[in-house]
Parts: sequence; C-alpha cells; structure tokens
Amino acid sequence: MQRWSMAVIGLLAAGAVAADEVPEGASVYVGVTTNGLFRGVSQTTDQDFYHRDGMNSMTGGRHATVPTTAIDDDMFAPAVYGGFDYRHASGLYAGVDVTSIDIPGFDAFARVDGSAGYLHQFDSGWRIDGGAVVYVYPGESGSSFWEVYAGAGFGPVSGKFWHDPVNNNTYYQGQWNFDMGSGVQMYLTAGHYSLDAGPDYNDFGARLEKAFGGLRVGGGVSDTSLDSAIAYLYLSYRFPL
Repeated sequence: MQRWSMAVIGLLAAGAVAADEVPEGASVYVGVTTNGLFRGVSQTTDQDFYHRDGMNSMTGGRHATVPTTAIDDDMFAPAVYGGFDYRHASGLYAGVDVTSIDIPGFDAFARVDGSAGYLHQFDSGWRIDGGAVVYVYPGESGSSFWEVYAGAGFGPVSGKFWHDPVNNNTYYQGQWNFDMGSGVQMYLTAGHYSLDAGPDYNDFGARLEKAFGGLRVGGGVSDTSLDSAIAYLYLSYRFPL
C-alpha cells in the first residue's frame, strides 16, 4: 500500500511509500517532483482534463471554464510538497499534506489535504484501511470537497476506493508492487475516476523507487485516457519527531 496520507489523496506519485514503512509516532516530510500529479492528471500544467470542465466536476465548485486553447501538457512542471503525519500503534493515523499547484482557471497556488483513518495488518497477511479526507484549495472559494475511503490488500496486491458523497464522484485504484532487488521497489497502478458530471477517465502508472534511510528517490510514468503520458522524477525526505 502507499504511504497512508499520500494514498488518501490518490497517488500524488511523488514520494509515495508503504503504509507500514511510516514510523509510529509523529514525523514530517518534504519533497520535490518534476510534475505534480493527482490521480494521473497533472496539477502543475495545462491538460485536456481541465478543458472538459474536470475541476468543476471534481470539486463541485463553479469556476471559470478553461478556454479551448492549445494545451501545454508540459513534461517539466515541478511541484514542492510536504506534510505532517501521526501514526499510533493501535492503527489510527492522521496527516496534513500540502503541495504546490498551478491549475488552469484556478487562483489557488496550493492544495491542502487533511486525513484521518485506521490501518490494520492481520497476521494472515491481509490488511485493511479506511477513513476520510478533505481537500482544500486556499483562495479558491467553493472548491473544497471531502471523501470517505476504504481499501484492502494482501502481500503485494491492494485495492482502494474513494467516494465523494456530496458530488457523487468515485475513484477506484488497484496497485501491485514488486521488489526488484538491491532495495529498488516497482509499483504498477491502474485507476478509474467516475465523475458524476464527467469526464470519466482511466489512469495507469509505473514507477521505481529506492530508499536511502529517510531519503526516497524515484521516478515513473503516468498516463490517462484523456491526456498524454507524463514521465516524472521525485525525491523526498522524512524526519521523525
């Protein structure tokens, strides 16, 4: 499974790690990525998703429609991110994550996500995860939304869904990870975002990551059924408190 706070916000891609690799107690992390992704779509460059009124559908807000002009679809559209996590031995956890954004038609320069939930690992190898998350775009009135989520996994395979009961949107994602040896992990993901007002789309991703203590370095490719594939690199560092 992905790091529980980042998994909650749906494969930011940059710096995602396994839930059970996050130390118990409080910790903070910082990172940088060459492209800020959210559910396969870049939130730091112009993509077709925004020209199809995707942000209005996702947030339930009514913002200026992005003109149907040429799409930038930049490969290099960096973002910085960071956050605070707390994980209790009981399995309860909470976190706050902040990432920089540059979304067409949005004045907000950051997205702030707050999440809380419960993660349990059974002796059999099965694990379950569930909770709620709120997404806030400071400076963008009416754009905040929240979701409940639940998931399960066994060994290297996991599945999860997030549901927004207000806007009736649901995101599903499956993941498979594989130890390549020498500390290198490979992650393959596939998801589907069902937006009540559209546009629905599928997303796919593959990435490699290696940890050097608290430092994590990786890169991969993300693609959707709406936009072109984006290759990205990232690094993050976690500080236990």
